[in-house]
Amino acid sequence: MIRQRGVVNALLENFIDAAVTILVWWGIGFGIAFGTSASGLVGIDNFFLSQLPGADSS
Repeated sequence: MIRQRGVVNALLENFIDAAVTILVWWGIGFGIAFGTSASGLVGIDNFFLSQLPGADSS
C-alpha cells in the first residue's frame, strides 16, 4: 500500500529496474548463458553480442 503520490515513483522505479536488467542481460548474461563453454560451466565469449553472425559488418 502506497499513497497516491507515490504511485508514479513506484511505476518509474519498476520500469527502470526492468530496463537495467535488460541491458545487463544483453551485455553480460547472454555471453554467460550462450557463449562457448568453459569446462561445461559458463560461457566465456559472446559478451555484448560481439560474435553473432553479421556483428562485424561483413
